[in-house]
This record gives sequence, C-alpha cells and structure tokens, in this order.
Amino acid sequence: MLFRSIVHLSYATYLQYGIWEHSNSIAKFLLPPYRSIWYFVYYVFMRIWSQYVVSLFFGLLFYFFAKALNKKEKGLIFYNKEYWIILISIFVSGWPVMLFYILSFFILFLFTSIIAFLIKGKEFRLSTYYFWIPSSIFAIIISEIFLNQSVRSEERRVEKEC
Repeated sequence: MLFRSIVHLSYATYLQYGIWEHSNSIAKFLLPPYRSIWYFVYYVFMRIWSQYVVSLFFGLLFYFFAKALNKKEKGLIFYNKEYWIILISIFVSGWPVMLFYILSFFILFLFTSIIAFLIKGKEFRLSTYYFWIPSSIFAIIISEIFLNQSVRSEERRVEKEC
C-alpha cells in the first residue's frame, strides 16, 4: 500500500511538472531556468505529499507507541498484527481525517467497553483489534460527506455571486 501511494504521488508530481512546463501561461515561469527547482519541490510537497507524510509520521508514532506499551504490559493489550493495522489505518485516513479517526476509535471503544461491562460484568476484557478498521472507514466516510457538502455549498455561494 505504501509503495502504491508513493507511485501515485510521484505520478501526480510528474503531471504537475508537465502541466507547468507545457503551459502557455505564467505557470511555466515557476520552473527552471526562471525559478529554482526548490520552488517546485516546495510547492509539490505542500500540495501533494504533505498530508501523506504527516499521516505516515503519526502512523509510525502510534505503531511504536503501541508496540512499546504492549511490551511493557507483556503482550496483554495488542495482538501482533494490530500494530500494522493501526499504522495502515492512520495512513489511509490521511491528514487531518486521522484526528477524527483516532477520536472516533476511542469513543467507539469506550462506548462498547461500557456496554460490555454492563452486560458481562467486571472480569470482561475487550480487545481493540476489531475497532481500528471500522473506525477508519467511518472517519473516511464522514469526512467525505462533510467535504462534499462544504464543496457544494461553496459552489452555490460562487454561483450566487456571479
């Protein structure tokens, strides 16, 4: 998945360079020899790569945190595959959706733990294993709904102004 994302982002970078290079507008002056290549690198990083780099960073952070916490608790908190599920779920959610994802995970887990405690009693232990992926899917769907609504409302506002 990471390799596929890198290929996709590299291709988007290539397309952006091509668009600017073959443009008949001012955009071609944003590339060498008129500007430093670092302007293009900065632009592409901020517009295309940054959200994935940030989500990968936080995914790795949670991966190592979960691994250290599980080691401290002698393997009682997470399954071995769970570290990778955490990393991939955070990476796929992307920035800033991963913030909502982490929040929705903890709310879902807390809510389910309370219900399990009320039904099963004090000795019941609930695993986090089955909550990572559904929380990620939920966060992505909710973000798409809200992003599409905000885009549509912006389009209506622009149409009214014209």
